[in-house]
Amino acid sequence: MFEEATYSIREALDNVDFNPVTLEQVESRLAEIDKLKKKYGESVEAILEYAALIEEELEEISNKDDRMIELEEKHQAVLADLELEAETVTDLRKSAAAYLKDAIMMQLKDLYMEKTKFHVAFHPIGPNSFQKDGQDKVEFMISTNPGEPIKPLAKVASGGEISRIMLALKSIFSANGTVTSVIFDEVDTGVSGRVAQAIAEKIQRISKGSKCYAFLICLK
Repeated sequence: MFEEATYSIREALDNVDFNPVTLEQVESRLAEIDKLKKKYGESVEAILEYAALIEEELEEISNKDDRMIELEEKHQAVLADLELEAETVTDLRKSAAAYLKDAIMMQLKDLYMEKTKFHVAFHPIGPNSFQKDGQDKVEFMISTNPGEPIKPLAKVASGGEISRIMLALKSIFSANGTVTSVIFDEVDTGVSGRVAQAIAEKIQRISKGSKCYAFLICLK
């Protein structure tokens, strides 16, 4: 048995075509693979994945003009979608603003500010410009006396007027939400007599009508 095995091995060795050039090529190839493993991965598969990635990047660089056109088309498509969504948000806001204007005017009439004009202004922030909540800024505008131009609420209203406007706003919002508590901080500032009485009655109605607690804070 051993003799037969020895004979088979010797016969196999005799049939081996030893080529020093081929051996040198194989050893050089293996050395190159080891060098690549140190730089690009621990296996041949990892090296091939890295090579595929580099080829893809090279292709993009080679076709950069086509890639730029493709990206610009995608950019314009996204802008168009954003524009539509922003327009929808603006339309909804304007619809709500029209309701809010009428509701506030009714509230202010109850507070002896029937001559007041209230307006919700929309200021576009610019073409292809978007914020997280749309593409316009909203500002409350008011004129408290006949003949006066309508101006930003924050700049023209007095302390007493702002108190009553805030009461009107909170009256509306508390009746259309899930608020359980409403705090009026010095809402009686700058008012007295029948206006103060109207304020007190409205706070009472808020408490009853909206099923919430209303607190009046007066700091003297």
